[in-house]
Amino acid sequence: MWVACAHCIGCPTSSLILLQFFDPSNSSTISAISCADQRCAQYSGRFFKRSDAPRKVHGNTTFFNSSAHVIFGCSTHYAGGLTKSINTLDGIIGLGQRGLSIISQLSAQGLAPYVFSHCLEGSGHGGGILVLGPILEPRLVYTPLVPSKLHYNVNLESISVNGKPLPIRQSVFSMSNNQGGTIIDSGTTGAYLPHEAYQPLVDKVTQMVSPPARAFVSDGYTCYEVASRISETFPSVQLNFDGRAAMLLKPEHYLLSMGFGVSSELLFDNLIK
Repeated sequence: MWVACAHCIGCPTSSLILLQFFDPSNSSTISAISCADQRCAQYSGRFFKRSDAPRKVHGNTTFFNSSAHVIFGCSTHYAGGLTKSINTLDGIIGLGQRGLSIISQLSAQGLAPYVFSHCLEGSGHGGGILVLGPILEPRLVYTPLVPSKLHYNVNLESISVNGKPLPIRQSVFSMSNNQGGTIIDSGTTGAYLPHEAYQPLVDKVTQMVSPPARAFVSDGYTCYEVASRISETFPSVQLNFDGRAAMLLKPEHYLLSMGFGVSSELLFDNLIK
């Protein structure tokens, strides 16, 4: 968990999103953690800060206020891809399983259960819901996490198009020697598949595209120009996980609409890699 500090070296000042830089001198509750502190040393000398963060926790019928000491990084230098305006951001909220993630810190202080839910809003206007704690919804279907893994690993068993499983070997989805497998990552904006799973998916979706969609190549991508609703033109895709948990992807979930004129071009080759 980190934010971009004011006077950051090499940090772009503009991006696709509004960037806001944190100035520690304007905070009355923050204090620096020494580089000799064990929590700082284990992360290669990153400069962590401590702050009182006010929180509101929603129970079944009541609200209560509380505060917590949380530790986060204050970035003073950018390098690599983050120096490009199109890729940069001004912070990351840590939701991982290690001790310094916001989930782990709040759980250790007894302020929130060690569970969270993250729902992204797909309307194109941003937004969504982040829930710290369980969701009491009897209709939810769960898939178990693979135990003793650093990331949030789950078991993807198959991929279906219009309800029919693709001919993909099970070993393509499995994890061996800590390689491969399926990871749920809130910080990754796209879905990535190995070629052995990606190509059968692309081939099957392409095969099932209904006319009168017109296919053409633009900048190396296979695109489609459609005049009707894409739900009537493209099939649905379903990711099938352990525990009979299925994630249904409608065409608008796996296609990118370019929106030129009254029709739309749909970026297809690069939708899942």
